[in-house]
Amino acid sequence: MASQPLLLLLLWLGLCLSTGIEALFFRAPGPEVRLRPNGVLPLGHAITISCYTPLKADYFRFYNEDLSSLDELGEEIPAIYPGHECHLYHPALRMEHAGRYRCAYRLGDVWSFNSPLVNIVLMNIYSPPLLTLTPTVVKVGGTVRLQCQPVEHQFVYWLVFKGKISDIDLKNYVAYKIALELDVELKDLQPSHSGVYTCFAFNQSNQRLWTEPSNSVMLTVGELSKRGGGGRGGASEPPAHTSPSLPTEELAPRLSPRVHLASAALALIPLQIQWP
Repeated sequence: MASQPLLLLLLWLGLCLSTGIEALFFRAPGPEVRLRPNGVLPLGHAITISCYTPLKADYFRFYNEDLSSLDELGEEIPAIYPGHECHLYHPALRMEHAGRYRCAYRLGDVWSFNSPLVNIVLMNIYSPPLLTLTPTVVKVGGTVRLQCQPVEHQFVYWLVFKGKISDIDLKNYVAYKIALELDVELKDLQPSHSGVYTCFAFNQSNQRLWTEPSNSVMLTVGELSKRGGGGRGGASEPPAHTSPSLPTEELAPRLSPRVHLASAALALIPLQIQWP
């Protein structure tokens, strides 16, 4: 019986020291970076970069992977109570803020593994391209020609998304192309492909500086009787300068100049990006 208090004391010490022991001998697991409201934002928009950790941290540090100088990695930031998160707020994004970001945290004298990279992409840097869908109303199983062309500037990367600008997820796209303009066919269309389509363009020199959103075009599949046939080009909505959703870690692939489409059903698939 006399040994029970000693066992309880040892158990309590083990629980208290387990976090430090794990960090010392196994290195603390990497945290997670989150961007609010999103990772693709208009120039001048406010953003909050947050770092979350499963362990109670003492300090955090944010890194911009595109900065070459170690002096620019940032100060150590004390963790807020209860020590599992840290937040950085910037009221107005500038062009130099576009880049790849990660974070790490310190537990005692030991730094954790790095978090996965996230991208901050700025749109509204260049004038919007022109998007055309021909026709805009088709029967089930039909085909639509999708064109996205520059108006003022020349670009080589083109991305087409389905849905509202505020709902865009960089992991998903309808089509992309590496060329001076985008001209593709979307085949075997189904009612689920109905919706609003928008395109963006950017260049190799900085893949995180995008155009304004193109005009948004509504595509309707399977309602020919209600609409009276397929329209051309479609009445477009004005560009919506709202904030797309959280971005992926990578953004634009290095591929030969050819069209890449989703499956015949146009199911959205991840966009694999390899940054320079």
